[in-house]
Amino acid sequence: MYQFLERDQLQSIDIDRLFAHWDALRRGREFPSKGDIDPSAIVSCLPFMTIAEIHREPLRIRYRLVGTEIVRLRGGDFTWKWLHELGWNQETVAEFLTQYDAMLRRREPIFGVDDILWIDGRPRLYEWALLPLSDDGRTITHCIVIEDLRASGRPLRSDSDF
Repeated sequence: MYQFLERDQLQSIDIDRLFAHWDALRRGREFPSKGDIDPSAIVSCLPFMTIAEIHREPLRIRYRLVGTEIVRLRGGDFTWKWLHELGWNQETVAEFLTQYDAMLRRREPIFGVDDILWIDGRPRLYEWALLPLSDDGRTITHCIVIEDLRASGRPLRSDSDF
């Protein structure tokens, strides 16, 4: 079950690194574009990143790029596939759509922690972030997703911790 967190509650160094890169690229705009992203500045993040294309009314997500560790841990490459076509259970799809919707409504990066069953059959706790991107600096058209399993040495927090 996922939980939203504040950025300062995360332990992931790579989420901090990716957020700092994203924030610096805004240069006075509300959001950077996907073309602004410099992969050489975030090399350690790349295997754990996904770039998602966002479509609205209805909300649909198509994955444009999927990092090698995400491919390995999820059991396949879903680049150019739609979220609803991946064969994941409906609860997971609904959770992901809730997260994307929250990012769109808040118009800012969102952060959290989740634990789900990965391809190896074991539940794993991981921290994640969704960072909005825009083709025009204002309308969210894409987002960078990072899922960091390396920062998973803690229990899920209860709702009373927020």
